[in-house]
Amino acid sequence: MTIERAKLRWNGWGWIDAPDLLGDRAVLVWDWIPKVLGGGPLPGTPAKRLEDIELPPTRLSAPELNALRDIFEQSAVHTDNYERAFHARGKSFPDLIALRAGDLAPCPDAVVYPTSKEECLALVAWAAENGAVLVPFGGGSSVVGGVNTPKTGSFVVCVDMTLMDRVLQIDEEALVARVEAGI
Repeated sequence: MTIERAKLRWNGWGWIDAPDLLGDRAVLVWDWIPKVLGGGPLPGTPAKRLEDIELPPTRLSAPELNALRDIFEQSAVHTDNYERAFHARGKSFPDLIALRAGDLAPCPDAVVYPTSKEECLALVAWAAENGAVLVPFGGGSSVVGGVNTPKTGSFVVCVDMTLMDRVLQIDEEALVARVEAGI
């Protein structure tokens, strides 16, 4: 995988084990920010832990999930809380506020990691047959809400393109490259 999702924060930017660069100065920095910006003291709102958030159960039935797994390798279909939380929203300011507060509703019913055009085509056919909504996911920044799980009566599958990271063709004369969506 190009980016090991499990090493990234599900509720913000960056690596889970990133060093605390403020250290003992954190209190001084957080006191200084509202003074400079002209506001009052910042509220103490620690991020909710994923373990403390109850995600809605996946709406995929066992036969639907098995049919989805038939398209991909077993390890490419996820319904666990981390993957669903990680892919529920983008990283815009409103998204980060919601994530920090533990607001993950709605969240995808499953997350898949295709590795080929053939898997993508089979997934689209499966979604059409089952009335599923597919949400493409690239880097996940989505500052305009494009990766956010829509509120819908149908189940939602997030399609993480990370594993489709190959350069397919380079035309050095025309300075054009054809690449997969996860690059």
